[in-house]
Amino acid sequence: MMANCIIGPDEINFDTKLDINSEDMYLIEHKGYKVEVWSILLNDVFQFRMCWPKYGYLKVNGVVVNCWLATSDRNNGALISSMYLKEGANEISISAVAEHDGIYCMGVRLVKPRSVQEVCTIISNKQGTEPLNVATDRVIHCLTGGGALDDAGKELEVLAATVDLRCPISGARMKTASRFMSCIHIGCFDLESFIGLAHTTRNWKCPICLNSYSWEDITVDSYFNQVLREIEQSGADTTEIKIRPDGSWFANNEPNTPAGTNSIRCDLSSTSGITNYGASLSDPIIISDDSE
Repeated sequence: MMANCIIGPDEINFDTKLDINSEDMYLIEHKGYKVEVWSILLNDVFQFRMCWPKYGYLKVNGVVVNCWLATSDRNNGALISSMYLKEGANEISISAVAEHDGIYCMGVRLVKPRSVQEVCTIISNKQGTEPLNVATDRVIHCLTGGGALDDAGKELEVLAATVDLRCPISGARMKTASRFMSCIHIGCFDLESFIGLAHTTRNWKCPICLNSYSWEDITVDSYFNQVLREIEQSGADTTEIKIRPDGSWFANNEPNTPAGTNSIRCDLSSTSGITNYGASLSDPIIISDDSE
């Protein structure tokens, strides 16, 4: 639910009414649901990030239930305790100091905070994951989209590209390789490590290219998860692989291509040859502060 947000020279006033029926109240009191007031700065440099104006307070049914005096809590939604809510119409208002050129969108919604593991399960089971053959074609296109040159300026025939399987967040080998569909690089990150980071930072920023997206844009990478499964089943401690132009791969510590052939280290942030799918603005998923 969104409502009018009146912005004056020095202040922002947001007023709305939230109708809560008996079913909603049951979810709030017995099923872990929360009423959240949210605020997004539309011209923020980081898309999809929760952001509040400086210096303000939140009232529910005439009672001040939240106030902020600095920037420490500006990336969190305001969760309203059930003790301030009632069945029927609930009056919710925000008064805050406007920032220069700040354009805000505010609203109220019923949410269910989820643990990091629950969020990982939702993403892993999400429909629309790339089939393995499509993911393989994408990796091949990324690796062969631009030719490497030798010292004489002639194009090299690259027979293998080195790819690191370690998560850029944890430094450990990925367990579930994931990526944002909108990213145009080959690099992946470990899903659980990333969700844990997002819980702390309150934004959904790719750790490789540093672009911000919606959580719904996260997908499990079929190609690299197949690689990780095969390595796991073999019992090897491999953290690097080499990928041939046909999409086949071998561990970097195994005998590789014949001597004198060309091998390059793959730039995980390379943008060559991949389509930008585009992200869409949607409600961010709420991660519980009780997450392990």
